[in-house]
Amino acid sequence: LSTDSLCNDINNSQWSLYRGTTTIIQAVGSGVRPIYYKVPGEICIDPLEAMTGWRVFVSNVGDFIRFLKIDSEASDNSKEYEYYNACQYCKKIFTPIDSSTFISFIN
Repeated sequence: LSTDSLCNDINNSQWSLYRGTTTIIQAVGSGVRPIYYKVPGEICIDPLEAMTGWRVFVSNVGDFIRFLKIDSEASDNSKEYEYYNACQYCKKIFTPIDSSTFISFIN
């Protein structure tokens, strides 16, 4: 387990195996490829559920290892378009805080 900050871990990673955490949105924005662990028969809890491309699904260790091998051998150029679209998707999910909207809601 890492003892570094989450931000540093994200910045030093190429892939992220995840389930249901919104931290994956920050990771994608930093260039980390999301790998969703999909449990067969379970309801999807993926915060990136509507995102197409860039994200990968695995359901067992064999799938995970096969993907890492294929992806590590692929050229960076082949990934750029999917990564760009994934970043745009993540930017649309979260918007900057607008304090006037918050104050209006409270009032």
